[in-house]
Amino acid sequence: MLLHAGVDPDAAAGHTLGALCLDRGLVLEDLLRELAAAEAPLTSPWHGASVGALVDHVLVAYHAPWPALLEAARAAHASHRDVPTGGADAGRWGEVDQLLADLGADMASHMAKEERVLFPWLRVRAATAAAPIRAMLLEHGDTLRLLARLHGRLARRVAEADALDVLTRALCAHVHVENTLLFPRALDSGAR
Repeated sequence: MLLHAGVDPDAAAGHTLGALCLDRGLVLEDLLRELAAAEAPLTSPWHGASVGALVDHVLVAYHAPWPALLEAARAAHASHRDVPTGGADAGRWGEVDQLLADLGADMASHMAKEERVLFPWLRVRAATAAAPIRAMLLEHGDTLRLLARLHGRLARRVAEADALDVLTRALCAHVHVENTLLFPRALDSGAR
């Protein structure tokens, strides 16, 4: 949601949500309501779930559909390559191609680490996984910054921005579920 409000994660660091809203001309209470409404369906069904159930949910809901979502964003970008653009937009094609390639490579590596190392670890000794969880949290931040850069490059290109919006919502939901449910539950209680 913050990306859609034009908030760059790098620029947001060290600022309160209230200050960011003021800077963007947003009403804090409205944004908080929107954030709560968006979060509820992501987390409410999973509040009492075990670490293993959360891992299974992340794999099915976020890891499995990722390749198709990325390909849809790439296809939307490629399908508009022949659309006439002017000046600054013309130079963005190569950069968007590279950002999508970087996002694909980063997420492939990230999800492989989760699937091969972290998730099996969480299933058997979750409370001892602090170091790999910290590494995944850092990678989540890198991914969100990369998404912000993509949004900045595609802000005026509606068809591509729509495909990127679907990808962004899924990826942000993925990060949110891991950061706010799975990882804290694993560290606090160990595998159930």
